[in-house]
Amino acid sequence: MNRIFCVGLNYPLHITELSSTQTSEPMIFLKPMSGLLEQGEPIVKPPYGERLVAEAELVVQLGKQGRPTDVIAARSYVAKLAVGLDLTLRDVQQKCKQNGWPWEMGKAFDGCAAISPWVECPLEMDLREITFEAYYNDVLQQQGRLLDCLFSVETALVHLAQAWTLQPGDILFTGTPSGCPDVFPGDKIAVKSSYLGDGVSAEWWVQL
Repeated sequence: MNRIFCVGLNYPLHITELSSTQTSEPMIFLKPMSGLLEQGEPIVKPPYGERLVAEAELVVQLGKQGRPTDVIAARSYVAKLAVGLDLTLRDVQQKCKQNGWPWEMGKAFDGCAAISPWVECPLEMDLREITFEAYYNDVLQQQGRLLDCLFSVETALVHLAQAWTLQPGDILFTGTPSGCPDVFPGDKIAVKSSYLGDGVSAEWWVQL
């Protein structure tokens, strides 16, 4: 795996709850590979932030190299799917925004990108129909449907390809729906997608 790309502000209701503004093109940020957190590994809040937020998302892994120039070509780059969490220090992110700084301290710390086991993505699958759910301490908190995204996976990949040659193993977090909560030590977070074959799911605990 090479790079972790993320689409921010991709669900209208999430934009509303953040009191943010809809963008005219995909808003992209990156996370480092040290951010990867596999199924079952503990979530650890960095000590310099107060509010740790878990944002459930569908995650895509790419399977070939190139620069797609249209959405039809971009679809063939999607090789695998997973669910995951974009872990965010919301107070640190807000401070960065207010000061006009990059978001890395709030979005790109070690263990900031939790991902479930991968499943193969057949070419005939309509990505827009994929749904997923996130449970926090066994309570349903978030529900996502890619059809509700402002920018499709394919549109985001075409946008990325303007700046980067896409590589096999690149990862794309596709955005989070509304309802992402603050999490605290001892919390259990489970993200699931019954749409993906027999279902994709993963659980993480916030470390005490």
